[in-house]
This record gives sequence, structure tokens and C-alpha cells, in this order.
Amino acid sequence: MQITTAELFPIPADERDLFYRLPKNEQDRIDRLRKVCFPVIIKAKTRTAGYRMAARASGYSVPTIKRTFGAWGRQGWKGLIRKYKAPAGLPEPFKQYWKALCERHQRSSKAAWRQLIRDWRAWLRGDATCAMPGYTHAPAADRKTGIPAGWGYENLINYGPNAFEQKAARQGTVAAFSHTALVFTTRVGLKVGQFIQFDDVWHDHKVNVLGQRMAQRPLEFNALDVYSAYKCAWAMKPIMENMDPNSKSKTTRLNEREMLLLTIGYLATEGYRTDTGTTLIVEHGTAAISEELEAMLLELTDGCVKINRSGIDTSEAFTGQYAGAGKGNFRMKACLESLHNLMHNEFQALPGQVGRNRDNSPAELHGRDKLNNSLLRAIAAVSESEPELARQIVLPYVEYNQFQRFAELVYERINNRTDHQLEGWVKAGLTTTVWRPDASLPWMDQSKLNAMPDANRLATMALIESDPDLMRTRKMSPAEVWNQGRKELVKLPRSSAAMLLKDAIGKEVKVNTGGNIEFHDKDAGPEVFRFLARVKDANGRETILNSKEKFTGVMNPYFPDTLDLFDDNDRWIGSCPTIHAASKADEEGIKDAMAEAASINAKLRQPLQFRGNAILKQRLEDTERNNRVLSGGEEPQQMPFETKGRTPAAQVKATRRDADLSRTAREAAHDEDDY
Repeated sequence: MQITTAELFPIPADERDLFYRLPKNEQDRIDRLRKVCFPVIIKAKTRTAGYRMAARASGYSVPTIKRTFGAWGRQGWKGLIRKYKAPAGLPEPFKQYWKALCERHQRSSKAAWRQLIRDWRAWLRGDATCAMPGYTHAPAADRKTGIPAGWGYENLINYGPNAFEQKAARQGTVAAFSHTALVFTTRVGLKVGQFIQFDDVWHDHKVNVLGQRMAQRPLEFNALDVYSAYKCAWAMKPIMENMDPNSKSKTTRLNEREMLLLTIGYLATEGYRTDTGTTLIVEHGTAAISEELEAMLLELTDGCVKINRSGIDTSEAFTGQYAGAGKGNFRMKACLESLHNLMHNEFQALPGQVGRNRDNSPAELHGRDKLNNSLLRAIAAVSESEPELARQIVLPYVEYNQFQRFAELVYERINNRTDHQLEGWVKAGLTTTVWRPDASLPWMDQSKLNAMPDANRLATMALIESDPDLMRTRKMSPAEVWNQGRKELVKLPRSSAAMLLKDAIGKEVKVNTGGNIEFHDKDAGPEVFRFLARVKDANGRETILNSKEKFTGVMNPYFPDTLDLFDDNDRWIGSCPTIHAASKADEEGIKDAMAEAASINAKLRQPLQFRGNAILKQRLEDTERNNRVLSGGEEPQQMPFETKGRTPAAQVKATRRDADLSRTAREAAHDEDDY
């Protein structure tokens, strides 16, 4: 596989947020240096010649090229930021290189260290094939140790793979089961998020879509975690009539854009594995991922996310699960095809079935289509003059959004099923123990028993052990397996996800006077999506955006929980949280919304309150000083003209008022100091 220039000088995935917070011209300068200039330097016969060639290719001066190339060698990509000062330490790419070197040595990390030192010495002698990531040239030896600073085995072992990574790399399923049939037939040895299967499916129904002249079939991209059999992401879209007169196609369907949204949405909301890596299994047809996106994902995740378009024809991609080389991809498809079959069975109660193929199509489908389309034309004819009458017409097919809501319930039910026959489930240990104190009560998880006080738990266990009908072992549901393993996944940074989607779905948005941003997207739904107009800066502090300020907004219609914003310089400035509209009958939801609004209003009033406190403090100080002058004493007293003629009760009230004013002044002074 050919290595790209971006892979030669990568930016780690966990540092992408910092990169995208830079101004666009700074991002372009850094990319030009690492993708254009530096590859020319390392390919040149001599370093001096490389500097000159890079200068001619980029327009920068030779001293600038030389200085920035040295900064990359010392500090990595951060060294290219103007006026950047980084703490001393080992470059992150080198740490990853060392970790991979340890994993390749099956028995001993000390042997990996000895190879590292041999390669370094060969690099010093001029062997460029031994060059190591994170350094532009071989680092010099420390005078005391004879090796580069920080390269001692005692120090490097701290940056090596942890016990979990070593076990997966050195004693994984390849070594344990490579000569048995289990290597090719079982899910045993895999992990949540290690293999994600993508595919498209046509639903065996027709639905009515707003604005369409006839019923259409819903199409769907879905993603299945191979290990847990959990449907972890899906994107649905109906077939639509193409209104573009210049287009050759009469309809629009799922395409590469929807696949892009689903893929990036999954990686940003769920994540990928960094120990074993995550392989996205796609096809060459509709559910495809472009080579350009593949290269960007490889760079943004430090090589952890890979794409497999060839099914299971290599044992490396599917060790421990699928059929061996040369067997085609029928076993790979069986996993997802089984899920599709289950989906179709669960949907079959809905009206509008078209059948699994033409031969199995219901006889009444033609008549149902004809009646439905006639009623749609009737609704369009009377909707303006008699809207009430149009709403009363009952159609033979359900509306598309109703179908989506039904699909959500079906998929939740499928993910939570325990009465399944999924292959390798028991052997993989995907079972749990449930109990009940009485045969008439529902089953409960073992965790509830463990949470009891000791006395109650011992008594309950004695009761359970006396009757075998009070305890049993059952299979875990796909959702339970997925939820246990998803905490090990690392999410794609929001900045990276937004950057990948900006050109495809970015829209101009404006902050409203009410402190929110409204976003419209017909693919996500007919309603208006509202987001709080606040983001977190680089220090994690929340900032409220100014009213009427404009940005480029990115909202994934299939994961509409956040809105990412870019400014005029194409800098990612952060993500805005969504505003959930509470039902009028939901008192708790309304209270939460009111509390959120009060918090925002308090932050908006904070500068004004600060200035008001300063004015109040000064006025009270003036009053106390005047009281001292008029009373002739050190402590402020009640002014004569204020107490004259007052009753004792009135004098007491006035004294309390002055005490309250003095306390308010002290608090205002304290608030001013804290601001």
C-alpha cells in the first residue's frame, strides 16, 4: 500500500481539536509544510538539496524551511505553530512506533528495545530505511548514556503497550486458534467495536412522503457490531422523485452522501478501538466509502480505523470469526442478512407490504397503490380550500415519519432480545445470572442482589438456593453486550467530524436574540432544530455567542444532538448543545428548561451586575462617611434629621436598614474582588 504524504508527517487524532482551533491560514501553512515541503526534504539526496527543492516548491525561504523542519523534529506538528513552546519529552509518533515495535516482538519487550537501538545506530550511519516517526533526523546520543535522552529501557517501558494490549497482540485469536475450525466460525475472541458491518436494505413496505405524488419505499443504511450483534447506527431515507430537470435519473436514493453522514456520525457518537483497531466493512456498491475518506480517517485516527471492501477473503481482517481465504464473502453477509430477515419479520404487521420479491408480492398491492395515489391527488386538490376535510382522509399507507418511529421501536426490541440463537454466544461467555425471590415475581439481575446489605443478601441467597426455580442463567441481549464494551471506544473528536462534513452539509446560521440558533434540515425531520448559542473555548470555559453573529453550522441529520460551528476563517469554535422542547404536560421538563434559561440570563447579566455593584459600593461608602462627619464620631451613626421626631420603633427600623445597607456594601465589594 502506497504511503501518502500526510501519513509521513501525521497529526495525532487526540490533537486535532487544537489544530482546527487555529486560524484557517495557519492550518493551511502547517499543511503545506508537512505535506509539500517535508516529503521533498526526506526524499532528496542531501539535506541541503532538500531544503532548496522544498523552498522552490513552496515559495518559502530556505532558512524558513530549515527552521520549521528542525522544529518538527523536536516538537512534532506543534512546533510549526508560530510562537509555540512545548514541554520537552518524547514525540507522540515515536511513542506509538515504540508500542508497535513491542507488539511485533511476541515474547519480550527487551528484545524490541535492543532492535530499536540497532535501528537508531543504523540511522546514524545514514540508513534512511531505519528512520523513526517523530524525528526528522536521527537524534544525538546523550553523553552519559550513549543513547538518545529518554530512550533508556526503564523509561521506554512506561510508554509501551499495557497488559491488555500485550495480551491482544501476543496471545490473540490468531495465535490461539489459527489451526482450528473455530478461527473461521466463531465470534469468540473479538471485542465490541472491532468490526462494524455496513450495508443497505430496502424495506418491504410503501409509505407516503410529504410532497410526493405516490407512495415510495424507505431505504436504509445500517451498521452492525459483529461481536455483539448490536445495531449501533442507521440512516433511513425514502425514494424521492427527482425534481431536477437536468438530471437523467427520475428518482433520488441513498448515495455516498448518506453513507458519509452515517459513518462519521457513528465514529463521533460511538467511537473506535485503539487497541485492536476498528475495521469498517463496506461494499463496493451503495454502502461504499471513498478512498479519499478512507485516507482521511486513517490519518485522523492514527491508523486505528481501516476499511475492508473485500469481505472476508483475508484471514488478517477476520481472524477468529469468518471463513478462510478463497471462500468468498457469503459468511460475512450471513451475519447482516440474518438481521435484515429479522427486521422484515418484525415489520410485516404494518400495512403496505410489497413482499420480499415480485413473486411473493401481495395480490392487492396494485389496487392499494391505485387507491392511495388517487387519494393523494384528492388531498392535494382540497388541501387549500378545505384543509379540515383533507386531514380526515385515511390513506392505505402510513406516513414516512410514522414509519420511522415504528422502526425505532422495532430496533430497540431487536437489540434487547434475549431469546436468540446467535452463534458462539455461550462460548464467548455472553451470559448472565438472574434471580427472583418468588416464582410469581419477575426476574432480576445479579447486580441487585450484590447491592443488598450483607444480612439481606445472605438471607435471599439462602432462599434462592433452596428452590432451583428461583435462579437461572440466560443469554445477554445484544444491547447488554454492546453497553459493556462501548466504554472502551474512543470517539472521533468533534472538530474532526465537523471538518469532514462541513463541505457536504454546512449551512449559514445566525444567533437569535433569544440566545439560540435555529436549524432547518428536511432530511432530519420537518420540525425546527434549536440549539443553545454557547460553545466551549480551548480552556473548557463556556462562552455565550453574540446575538446576530453568523457562522457556518454543521448538523448531521441522522445524529441531530449537536451543532458544530465554524467562523469566517474556517476555524472550528465548538459545539452547541440541543434544546429539547418540553411537553406542555411535562412539569419537570418545563422546570428544567426554565432553570437552563435562568442560568443563561444570569450569565448575560453578570457584567451589568458587576458594574452595578461598584456603583452601590461607592454610594454606601459616601453615606457612611457623611454620617461620621455629621455625628462627629468614628463609627457611623443615624443622622439627626433622620431620627428627629421618630418613635422608638421607627428608630430601631432605621438602624436595621442601615445595617442591611452596610452588609450589602461589603458583599458587593467581595463580589467585585471575585469577578
